Amino acid sequence: MWRLPREILALIFSHLKKRDVLHCALVCSTWKRIAMPIAYETVILNGEHVDLVKKLLGFGPLERDRHFQYGKFTNWLMIEREYDDVYFNKEELILLLEYLPNLEVLDLGDSNNYVSYIKYINETESNKSLLKIKSFITERLEDDFAFNNLYFATCYKYRATIIDLDLQFENLFFNISSISGDIITLLAHFNRLTDLTFTNTCSAELTTLDLQEACPHLVSLTYDSDFHIPDSTVKNVLDKTNHGELDYKDLKEFDITIPSIQKNYADYIAKYVSPHVEILRLQISNLDLYDWMDSIGYYNALSLLNSLCSVEKHVHISWSPDKDYIRQSSDSRSDMTNFFSCLNAFKGDDRVYCSCRFSDRQEGYKSIQHTSNHDLYFNYGLNHSDIYSTSDTDSSFRSTEVVLPDYSKSTIGPKIINNMEVNISMLDDHADLLLKFAQYALTNCPNLEYFLYKSMGYPKGDICICPDIYIDTFRRERENRVLNTTQENLKVVKTRNIIPSTEMLRLLNNYVPAMETLVCGYDSPYDAPRVDVTLLDLTESGNLSLVIIDIQFLCVDSPDVCYIEMEYSSKDRSYYLLEMNENGLSLNSVTTENIEEQSNKDGAIILSILIKCHIHVHFKFYCEYTRVADIINGELIQKNEVSYDSFILFKL
Repeated sequence: MWRLPREILALIFSHLKKRDVLHCALVCSTWKRIAMPIAYETVILNGEHVDLVKKLLGFGPLERDRHFQYGKFTNWLMIEREYDDVYFNKEELILLLEYLPNLEVLDLGDSNNYVSYIKYINETESNKSLLKIKSFITERLEDDFAFNNLYFATCYKYRATIIDLDLQFENLFFNISSISGDIITLLAHFNRLTDLTFTNTCSAELTTLDLQEACPHLVSLTYDSDFHIPDSTVKNVLDKTNHGELDYKDLKEFDITIPSIQKNYADYIAKYVSPHVEILRLQISNLDLYDWMDSIGYYNALSLLNSLCSVEKHVHISWSPDKDYIRQSSDSRSDMTNFFSCLNAFKGDDRVYCSCRFSDRQEGYKSIQHTSNHDLYFNYGLNHSDIYSTSDTDSSFRSTEVVLPDYSKSTIGPKIINNMEVNISMLDDHADLLLKFAQYALTNCPNLEYFLYKSMGYPKGDICICPDIYIDTFRRERENRVLNTTQENLKVVKTRNIIPSTEMLRLLNNYVPAMETLVCGYDSPYDAPRVDVTLLDLTESGNLSLVIIDIQFLCVDSPDVCYIEMEYSSKDRSYYLLEMNENGLSLNSVTTENIEEQSNKDGAIILSILIKCHIHVHFKFYCEYTRVADIINGELIQKNEVSYDSFILFKL
């Protein structure tokens, strides 16, 4: 291996842990020359390391030089989690930095003394430290303007080399010691600046165009503002500027959070941002999707969304109004119709499947994103109008029906979805909500490959319909392109805290005919089953071969007598008594006489379940992590063995 080229050795060492690289450096002088620059490229000093470095800095010059001889290789220094009484004073910090002449990044994000360290650096007159510094990383507290000003003053001191800034100001005029002037003017002095994060809390007139004009070589711009970007200002800039002057072709990442995007700013994004950037994130913080569409105009909104198709790698747009947001606009089109119209414009001509999440935890929130590997994903915050077919707030009088888009106004709908997740917490007060969402997915999504419904409230009741018993999240094995697939790949149904009702089984038999496995799990003794557990009729599930049940279902009300009655398609019957012993729950074969004897006891609480099925179906009965027993071809086989895969089996 000693004959390998230096470049190959360096590549190998770069994939090793620092401790292993240092071991390699002990092999021979050649390996040492290659390994040491890699070992000291990044240095992390936590509490005990800071204590040691302080002692080394206290040595005489010759011995100190020997200990810090590899500091010339360091380009990233992280100081973190110092002890309360062990930290660098000004002289120690500056001396340490002088031993790191090629340092590019000083990371104080997890330092307990970041304010003092930045102050020391700002005050130092050393001409030997931070000659190549590119970035200071620090913890940032919202509205901590005193530190933000200190941070900017320090960065301005090293503006000749700084490439990364994270700024927030109280006003746009800056005046600290010898630095004075308009922020935009001062930013123009950072000639090498490529990455800018700017939180605007001070000016309603500032726009991202101002920042880009001051910093024309930005590669990444993150802008967060409480103020609307003045549309008239943007229009004036667009009217007075030649097309080529706004082509910031260096810009690759554009991330903005603003109250709204109006027409002229939308035109600017469509013409001058989307065609060039690789990553684009737009977050509208003060309006929901529908008020935004009303304010900008329906077709202007669709035009902007369609322009985002040109983004090369990743594009994300979201609407996140406050929790107590009250919508102002009204539209003859339903919310679902408008949303799928937006989704259609967003995806453009790309023929892709879509993953989605419906949730009622933040009803005004909507988002759509598209990635470089052609994954399309949306997040839809549900409200009552999306679920209930009447506006009556009394749940006893309203009917449940998940709303479909109007296909005369939206050319796509849920048929594009192949991966659906539903999280319900606030609206889960209607008994058939789970059934309705499963029906919505199975009847309207012909290419569905994964469905998950999770109740976040109590009692919990979840269901997952998927291709494999061990799948807990949907993973594509092929590129996410539209193919001629059907629901035939859905072979597993997993539930938690519910036994599928007769209506649910009828739905599954109709739309999941390939179902081979049914798993009924149980979460905790605090969650009662959501449906009656007296009957499980599997006779119409022709392909079913395996049923896995957590028998804790039968112990919810602590009955005196629990038994399972199996009725096979041949009309043969068998009976099993569930009993508690020193090893936990057990399942034993019994006769009808045994059951009658137990049932005739005064005050006995009896709970039973009738399972109808074909005799070839293999049943596995679990109690938490213990596999209690199997029933194979009508024969009971005792197991009583710990099964470590039960957690994965029952996981949704």
